[in-house]
Amino acid sequence: MIKLLQWLLGLGLFMAAWAILLSGRFLVKIPEEQMLHVWLVPVYTLGTFGLACLSIIMYRVYNFNNCEAAAEELKMQIKEGKEDLKKRGFRFDEDTLQNADL
Repeated sequence: MIKLLQWLLGLGLFMAAWAILLSGRFLVKIPEEQMLHVWLVPVYTLGTFGLACLSIIMYRVYNFNNCEAAAEELKMQIKEGKEDLKKRGFRFDEDTLQNADL
């Protein structure tokens, strides 16, 4: 099952359960003073989902690895590329060299 169908199935089940709660056909009678919370269940769900997404993003940004070896390799490739272009007759402006030097 593709991811879209999984999300749509979950959303459909959620909406069905919420509709049952709103219609009053649930096995347990919900008091009138609690019906406001039943109406706000989608808002609560979206807020919880947003906080979960935000915490996952923050965790992954915090644990992002620096690749020092790859950075050095990239700098060497840039330097080799510049040297190769100079050999082929490409001329760099002074501003370009100052801004592009790593």
